Amino acid sequence: KTLDSLKRVEQSYPNFHVFPIHEFLCDSSKCPSHINDIRLYRDNTGHISIYAAKQYFSSKIRSFLLHRKLIEKSNP
Repeated sequence: KTLDSLKRVEQSYPNFHVFPIHEFLCDSSKCPSHINDIRLYRDNTGHISIYAAKQYFSSKIRSFLLHRKLIEKSNP
């Protein structure tokens, strides 16, 4: 229900973006709290830890931002 609400808001407001972390993290029945003994959340309210964001989600977040044209691809 929450995801549906966020989707509607995202469709109504072009500058509102929701990163679908659940698509990368969860299966159909649960979302893990740890991967390889590494805690994914920094608190009990669902905030991803910096380590988890860097280790497991940075490439996915970057792809999301590029796809939405929120950042530009840099050429070193």
